[in-house]
Amino acid sequence: MIHTFIILLSLLQFSTHTNSLGSDEKTFLALGDSYTIGESVAPKDAWPNKLVEKLNVGGLHFDSPEIIARTGWRADELYDEAKKKTKKKEYDYVSVMVGVNNQFQGRSIDDFELKLNDLITFALNHVNRESKRVFVVSIPDYGVTPFARKRRMNVSREIDEWNKVIKRVAEKYGVSYIDVTEISRMAKENKGLIAKDGLHPSERMHELWADEIYKHFSFD
Repeated sequence: MIHTFIILLSLLQFSTHTNSLGSDEKTFLALGDSYTIGESVAPKDAWPNKLVEKLNVGGLHFDSPEIIARTGWRADELYDEAKKKTKKKEYDYVSVMVGVNNQFQGRSIDDFELKLNDLITFALNHVNRESKRVFVVSIPDYGVTPFARKRRMNVSREIDEWNKVIKRVAEKYGVSYIDVTEISRMAKENKGLIAKDGLHPSERMHELWADEIYKHFSFD
């Protein structure tokens, strides 16, 4: 009986120790659309997971990212779903990457700007209003993909205009703006950066985006 009690006590101590270690892990919420969820690649290869992997290798301790994203979501849809699905009141870091579906569907850029304000405010409210813990990622240029070329779509100029709005709103709130658009344009010459569907980024592209964020955003 005493032996059994000692075993149970040891297991309880181990469980408590494990929980205390887990509580030290940093948390990361990634809000977005297909580019964040990793459409056409394995979930582990989406850039939020790649980024956390790099951060952990670099000596930081992050839990798996919480990703609220879906292919096809506009900024308004992302905002509505984030309000319902976010699991925690506060995270160590929050990212926002959205806008391509607003642009693709021909939605108003002014309406997008209003909803982006809401999303960044939402993000700030989940990091205790600390702007240094939020970053916004630019819209990649899908105009260089086979999907766009086959349809004779000229979107690169529009993507630049939408990204100007994103950068301006990010600066307004003092959050970081990470430009991955120029990296996405490398796919014009490097077909290995495009997934088999001819539209979405490949695993390698996600890796490059994670590298860019890792280099230009301060995680502590």
